[in-house]
Parts: sequence; structure tokens; C-alpha cells
Amino acid sequence: MGRAAKPKRSARQGKGLTFGLVVLFCLFAGAFLFLRSSYFSIKEFQVEGNVRVSREEIVARSGQTTPNIFAFDVDKACRLIESSPWIESTPEHH
Repeated sequence: MGRAAKPKRSARQGKGLTFGLVVLFCLFAGAFLFLRSSYFSIKEFQVEGNVRVSREEIVARSGQTTPNIFAFDVDKACRLIESSPWIESTPEHH
């Protein structure tokens, strides 16, 4: 018995695969850039119930270094904000 012959890929199939990979790459790159665009930037922080600590101090304590909402670490921000002796911790953040 001899070996089974492998079917050869035509040039057309190779071009189709390359085109598909390029399209897939463009979709992923586009999604990545869209999610990092200014459309998803944090534009305002709303602070409620602050009496002894200023809004500016609370925002500064949040540790927000990037304007993108998807990069914001809520748990880290809660820990940093609640580390102030003037800020009462809330049950849902423990």
C-alpha cells in the first residue's frame, strides 16, 4: 500500500485564508481601538454624602490614572478611598 496523496491547496484557497486573517485582525484592532477611545472615558465623578472630606480628595484617593472606564479598578478605588479615617466603609465593598 502506498501513501495517500495530500490534496494541494490552490492559490485561490491561500488568498482566501490570508484575506480572512486580515479581516479578522482588522476587526480585533478596530474593537480594541474603539474600546480605548474617548467615547468610554470617565468624564465626571459623582461624590455623595461627603461632609468632612472634599470631593477632590476622594477623587484623588480613588487612584484613577487612566480615563477609560474599562481600566478602572473599582475594588482598588474602594480600598484606597476607605483607607481615610474620615470615610466610612460600606458593607457591599467588603
